[in-house]
Amino acid sequence: MKKPTNRPLRCAIYLRCSTDDQKYGDFTTIDTQRQINREHVTKLGGEIVAEYNDEGRTGTNLKRADWKRMLADAAGKRFDTVVVTYMSRLARGEVYHVAEYLLGESKVEVDMVYEDFTPDMAGQMNKNLKIFMDGMYPKQVSEWTKTKQAQMVKMGYHTGGVPTFGFCSEPVPGMTDTLLPGGKIKPAPRRIIPHPEQAPHILKAFEIFAEFDNMGEVRRYLRREVPDCTWTVERISKLLRNDKYIGVARFGEHMNPAAHEPIVSPELWEQVQALLSNPERRRNTRSEGWAEGRQRDPMTYYLKGRIYCKNCGCRMTPAAFRGRTTIVSYYQCIHGTQYGADCPVKRVNAATLHSTILGEVQRCAEHPSRLIRLYESVAKNLPSPSETREEIKQAKRNQRETEKKIERIIEAIKVVGGSNALAEELRILEARREEWIKRVEELEAAQVRRTLPRPDAATIAGLWSGFLERWAALSEEERVELLPLVVDRVDFSAKNEGAMRLFLSNVQDTETAWLPIRM
Repeated sequence: MKKPTNRPLRCAIYLRCSTDDQKYGDFTTIDTQRQINREHVTKLGGEIVAEYNDEGRTGTNLKRADWKRMLADAAGKRFDTVVVTYMSRLARGEVYHVAEYLLGESKVEVDMVYEDFTPDMAGQMNKNLKIFMDGMYPKQVSEWTKTKQAQMVKMGYHTGGVPTFGFCSEPVPGMTDTLLPGGKIKPAPRRIIPHPEQAPHILKAFEIFAEFDNMGEVRRYLRREVPDCTWTVERISKLLRNDKYIGVARFGEHMNPAAHEPIVSPELWEQVQALLSNPERRRNTRSEGWAEGRQRDPMTYYLKGRIYCKNCGCRMTPAAFRGRTTIVSYYQCIHGTQYGADCPVKRVNAATLHSTILGEVQRCAEHPSRLIRLYESVAKNLPSPSETREEIKQAKRNQRETEKKIERIIEAIKVVGGSNALAEELRILEARREEWIKRVEELEAAQVRRTLPRPDAATIAGLWSGFLERWAALSEEERVELLPLVVDRVDFSAKNEGAMRLFLSNVQDTETAWLPIRM
């Protein structure tokens, strides 16, 4: 505990419990901790300046909302000491070393109400033994739980949680709740059964996919019949692969092939799995117009991965729509076309876009004044030499700070011994150091590149002149390689309106310029 000063000791109390049984009741574990910690602070003559509460969160990791908030407040010097009832309330096992270390970085001590360890060797050995025992308990509980759930799967019982869509749960016939000593009631085991309203929709989804081999048809059916749920292609794909629908229950390596009543017959299941596993199956296309021998999409998408919907913030993906006699190729916004987003772009005709971009490049070559204006806009946005030098200095400072933290972690490991949690923290810091080293190298290389002679607008115009004539002579593979060397990205903000970003020197440089386009 810190020595008394002229001001009262500023204390934060931290409360944590890990299960719902501890969270709820007339007087919960959290209530107990709060009362004990407050009485302890009063005896110390301190003042409580903050309370942090992580109910229902495990102590075996630090992924807790109020823990993170407390750590941030500790860095802001809001308090001097964190009061906990036991060390296991702060963290369990090796994670406690990390928690104590991180608070110590901000000069904050941990005060345990019911545990006190002397600073000599015997006290530290006792502390490490207690940490080891605290860490072993949740691991033992986890093993007990796994054993119980494996046996529940074997017996065909529901292992808990919300049943998969299409099922509901009911008590196992012939079994009733049990009254335990103390008045608590142990619920009877439950089993899952087909949901009377949801199960028919699951069966219909399998039948539709078996008939059309098309996720879109299944999604349209489920959106129409079950509008309260969000139906994405990913969710439907998982649904069609979930063997719970043929009566299978799994837990880890344990499997019961007839744990409950199935919704889908084995024959229909095998038919759907065969279609899903076929590498030649057609995806993300409309079922209308598909037929054996029908012409495939002839379009080469030169800018695949470089077209973006600015409204939805996503890449636009290639898509072909087939009528009775024609095929129309697009770049489409998935959010607008399949997920129901209010998107003004939705689709952009691929052939028209390619033609528009090639025409803009050709016009830039024919009118050097356009390239001069683009060059001037780039020059305004380039960082000044002083800004670049300051950025390099800051990156080097961050690298040195990371290296100091690595040294402190290594010292902590020497003191408390090998710890998986400390080793993981060390690994993260070493990876961060490598990132800063790489960032410094990139900034220094960019600074060198900016001092090299670069082509002017006239030179680029000369290189781009006759672009369309050369384009006509290239193969499709060569075009796919060439166009992305000129066009870095195209953003669409409205239907057929957007801007493309052109490379003005080389693909390693950062000098690019935006050019408006209208199709």
